[in-house]
Amino acid sequence: MEAAAFLTIFVTGLSYGLSVCFFSCAPLLLPILITNSSSLSSSLKIVTFFSLGRILTYTIISFLAYFVSLSLKNILKNSEVWQFLTGFMVIFLSFRIFYKTILKKEKHGNSCKINKHENSNFFILGFLFSFNLCAPVLTLVTFSASSSSPIVSLLYGLLFGIGAVMFSLLFYGFFISPIIKELLIQFTSYKKFIQLMASLLLFITGVSILAGNIKL
Repeated sequence: MEAAAFLTIFVTGLSYGLSVCFFSCAPLLLPILITNSSSLSSSLKIVTFFSLGRILTYTIISFLAYFVSLSLKNILKNSEVWQFLTGFMVIFLSFRIFYKTILKKEKHGNSCKINKHENSNFFILGFLFSFNLCAPVLTLVTFSASSSSPIVSLLYGLLFGIGAVMFSLLFYGFFISPIIKELLIQFTSYKKFIQLMASLLLFITGVSILAGNIKL
């Protein structure tokens, strides 16, 4: 019975990651990847830390659902808090990208070297991004609330999270980032302008999240 539940929750996460969630990541990840496209490894780091933050969120949601499922649903329904935090984080990142593009001097042809502090920003963004009460997450809460133990609920959250991030990790990390890198090489003279437009797009995305025009 547990094996069937594990498979069901993983497939639910997988289908979630292939649908709405897959496309909703684009306004956040694409501008960030454009301004950090020096190598495949740097792009993969961004998407990986973003994905790890999302997996942690689903694991926490699942674990808490075992103890307080009804209260957790009420907390997640209050989406204004998560919209504000996510929007603020996106705007903060847009200003950091703008600062790196305009004010910092390029070193060895790479003005967008990623440091550990920025990795933590991407992790936090992924963490905040995933607090929403859509149907798949509600399914996760329901499964976890009726699970046999807290450990099982943790496994539910982990499997759901892995399924939810799998395709976005592969697509944005391995497919999109090489394309972006090649385009920037072809349009080297416009690289700074493209990066500035990316930071502007990220800023607009953050404002739209704050205003509720983009639903998480």
